[in-house]
Amino acid sequence: MDATYINPALNAIINVLSKMAQLTPERNDVQVKANQMAYGDVTSIISMEGESGKGSVAVSFPHNVIRFIAERMLPPGMPLSEEMLQDLTGELANMLAGGMKGELESSGLKYNISLPEIITGTPHKLSHKIESPVILLSFNTDVGPFFVEVTFLDEIENPPESA
Repeated sequence: MDATYINPALNAIINVLSKMAQLTPERNDVQVKANQMAYGDVTSIISMEGESGKGSVAVSFPHNVIRFIAERMLPPGMPLSEEMLQDLTGELANMLAGGMKGELESSGLKYNISLPEIITGTPHKLSHKIESPVILLSFNTDVGPFFVEVTFLDEIENPPESA
């Protein structure tokens, strides 16, 4: 997988967090992920599929980081339940995928996005459900790291035509 998919993910998450939480995360490593374990406590994954291929994107936050982001996005003093933090993680994944979709479309690549799936627990597995390398992007905030995972296949194999 090349920068065609990585750069839209980088741009989208930085744009979302700077606009919604007045937070500019610092980008760390970009590496190929070696296992299916999520690096956060709450993760949301979204599938993307269309004329240009298929893939998925996920965002994973430790509890203290998603709580920090929620406190910056929501009204002061609003109670933050575990369910609210999970919903916010799903919404951030949705905004990430939407931002990526827009940038990919401007390059001529067409994708539809699914509803976000939320996975919680420490530790938990994260399955992208396609056979392609997963790129792990890590970011730092004032209270700790969070992670974005991206994987794409450039073409959907067409099934053989019936005779």
